[in-house]
Order: sequence, then C-alpha cells, then structure tokens
Amino acid sequence: MVKELTGGYIIKYHAKGLESDPIEIDFTPPFRRIDMVEEVEKIANLNIPKDLSSDETNKYLIDACAKFEIRCAPSLTTTRLLDK
Repeated sequence: MVKELTGGYIIKYHAKGLESDPIEIDFTPPFRRIDMVEEVEKIANLNIPKDLSSDETNKYLIDACAKFEIRCAPSLTTTRLLDK
C-alpha cells in the first residue's frame, strides 16, 4: 500500500509535527513477523496469562496499564488493553 500511495517503500514521518525532524520509516519487504503478546511481555517485563479470554488476563492487563500510567477508554476489553 505504501508503494502504491507514495511510489516507494520509504517514507518520512514527522512524529512531533512539522517543526520536528522527520524520521524515516522503511516498509521494504519482507517484514519481520513478531508475536504481539510475546513482544509486549518482553518489552514491559510482564507475564501475561495465556488464556486471553479469561477474566484473570483482563484484570492483569488493567493492572499493567495502571502500573505504566496508560489510560484506556472504556470498555476495558482484553483486546483494547493489549493494543494500548
């Protein structure tokens, strides 16, 4: 999609508005695939329960968001919490 829209795989992105220096993002394939839950666990030093449909997991993620001062708009579903 990036190539179709821009004519190339590399774009410049102004993360903090036009006043900031742009960062370069390279969308050249192939892409590294990661497991989202494993990466979140590794980066945030968490141990998310494996049954993502359980109340235990939902509570764990609510507590993790609170710990990192991450606000999540209702409804606090496991999916929404993981995205945050």
